[in-house]
Amino acid sequence: DGDGDGDGDGDGDGASHQLAPISTAELAAFFYPEEGSGSGSDDDASASARLAAVAAKSGAPPSLLRAYATHRVLSEDATMFKAMSKGFYAPRTRVGIEKHARATKEQSAHDDATRAMWRRLTDAIAAPPDAKPPPDAFARDGSLLELRVEALEAFALGDGLHSSGQKASAIDALDRCGMRRTWKSAFDLLVAIGRWRGYENLAIRRHGIPTAFPARVLDEADAVEAAAIAAADGDVDDDVDAATRKDLRGRFDVYAIDGDDTFEVDDGVSAEAMGPGSGDAIRVWIHVADVARHVRLGGALEAEARERGASGYAPDRVVSMFPPRLAAETLSLRLNEPRCAVSVSAVIDADGDVREYWIGPSTVTVTHAMSDADVDAALREDEENAGKTGAKTHPALALLVEAAARRRRRRERDGAINVATPECIVKVRTREEGSDSDSDSDGRGKNGGAPLRTALGFLSEDEDDLDGDLDGGEKGGNAGERAANAVRAMESDAMRVELSRQDADSRSRLLVSEMMILAGDLAGALGAEEGVPLPYRRQAPPRDDARDRDVVDALPPGLPREFAIRATMRGATQSSSPGPHASLGVDAYVQFTSPIRRHTDLLAQYQLKAHLRGERKLPLDKLTMDAMLRDNADATRALRSAMRASDAFWITYWYASRPAGTTHRATVAKWIRRQDGLAVVVFDETGHESAAKVDERAELGSAVDLVVMEANPFYEQLRFGMAEK
Repeated sequence: DGDGDGDGDGDGDGASHQLAPISTAELAAFFYPEEGSGSGSDDDASASARLAAVAAKSGAPPSLLRAYATHRVLSEDATMFKAMSKGFYAPRTRVGIEKHARATKEQSAHDDATRAMWRRLTDAIAAPPDAKPPPDAFARDGSLLELRVEALEAFALGDGLHSSGQKASAIDALDRCGMRRTWKSAFDLLVAIGRWRGYENLAIRRHGIPTAFPARVLDEADAVEAAAIAAADGDVDDDVDAATRKDLRGRFDVYAIDGDDTFEVDDGVSAEAMGPGSGDAIRVWIHVADVARHVRLGGALEAEARERGASGYAPDRVVSMFPPRLAAETLSLRLNEPRCAVSVSAVIDADGDVREYWIGPSTVTVTHAMSDADVDAALREDEENAGKTGAKTHPALALLVEAAARRRRRRERDGAINVATPECIVKVRTREEGSDSDSDSDGRGKNGGAPLRTALGFLSEDEDDLDGDLDGGEKGGNAGERAANAVRAMESDAMRVELSRQDADSRSRLLVSEMMILAGDLAGALGAEEGVPLPYRRQAPPRDDARDRDVVDALPPGLPREFAIRATMRGATQSSSPGPHASLGVDAYVQFTSPIRRHTDLLAQYQLKAHLRGERKLPLDKLTMDAMLRDNADATRALRSAMRASDAFWITYWYASRPAGTTHRATVAKWIRRQDGLAVVVFDETGHESAAKVDERAELGSAVDLVVMEANPFYEQLRFGMAEK
């Protein structure tokens, strides 16, 4: 019974006091003495007798059975003996016994904690869908469970976005929960425990789009807001453009025209009739939020905006370039509140030419906040009232539309190419938003017309490849899947997914697009003429040989011809040096009307304002500007991919949610492989473009009736086929 306390054998028994290993055969003589040996207790004698009986019945040698029984005893209780080489055990010293007891206690505590960890997970899975733990419940303490959840998140994002260790950890968690070893099951488990929403936007996560703002950025945003309030109260005067800022408040109505869910209001427009002797000229104004007035180049806010590149508008969320409160309040042109702006004024004559223009700092007040639909409705109402009373509520809107039409004709004479294809607008709203009713005018449910198909499983050609669940209701092959599906069913009941078609030829779209192009045209002209490095947007002429022209001319008007023209267009690039933009029909063009939503527009504002102040050294030289433009291209490329994937998810969800067998009317716009009946179609109701199998005898521009053959948003599957006649 040595008392060594070294660590020669790894458990603290001590090398200098190590007791020699003893074979199980020798130890068996102590644990199970042979009958008649006179050694051992009555219990030992009883155990030996039972072993002898087993040996007699089985024919096995008694010594072998005694050795095996001894091995079992020592393997199950290692308090007194430590396993050495095969068949040998060494008695522990007193110190070794004490250390082993402590280690056993620690291991027991660890095992209890591990069991508690998995119990937390299983309890979360079992919780009702409206009583899940908060999203941060498993990410607070740096525990093993937090690491497991992080591994599940990485694994759920798919190949290339997790390490081998994270994959192994996630698979272990899935195994323990009785779930499949797939990314979709990891997604389901995260939903089941409340970590992710049922329809979590994976596209934003997969593309690494930042959604939270660092503390230093939020701190600077607070400081900017406080400074803006102080300036409005007259307590400070830190406006470097105060001497030249033109006060336009009260001079005219200012219209901010945006989507009905837009909170970043970058711009507004105004118009004035020039009066007799002007030749029907119209003065238009484009007012751009003066973000450079508040956001310092090189500061934390600008650096964060540079990293993000732009704001992203997904159907179910907005990923803003600036902190949302700052963007919506201090930086935006808010209704009925004086705001600093950079205004562009231009006099447009009857031919659409610009007689004169001015660009400079201003103060404006937005008097009307409208959506595209509001503008179109106001124009129609004014036209109806004009025929009755001659009065118009919004005469400036009619002037703006007229000026826009003149500019469109002028640009087309200069070679501009306007492609008129519809856009599919996707929105995900809560039941409280929009209509007060949960039914469409025809009595069908907002998400479909009947119970959601998601409650029965999305359509799939091979459900075995899709983990089988699919998503919604109470279906699912295990508790985790069922819990996730219950969450998704609850979320589906609380939301409305809307698809709408927006045509390019509406008067509101004409007004907005032409005024923004005009502002960019004039900013580009000023910069090109005076050598200002700006983020010029350039585009080479379209691919237009004689064969292409013949093909386009031979197509029926409408979508087939518009698609063919679009196919000849080349991509646009950005550079600090000016150059023509072919499809816009202008010699130099700069986007600068969205400085809250696009970082390059903010860069243009820094440069233009400094130049207008007469500063000899501008904030950015050509090399720095080009480097920033390259970085912006990388950042916005990922953002655009995430937004496209988000749109595709919810478009697929919408089509999957229609009642089975619903017929969708579409127009054949382009053949992909006519011999196989594979074409690009545009759906009349939604404006969505998709490849589809149609009758190869169909003509371009003809209408076809299609049905959904396969639709699962989680697996990016949406396939259409011809409806049965």
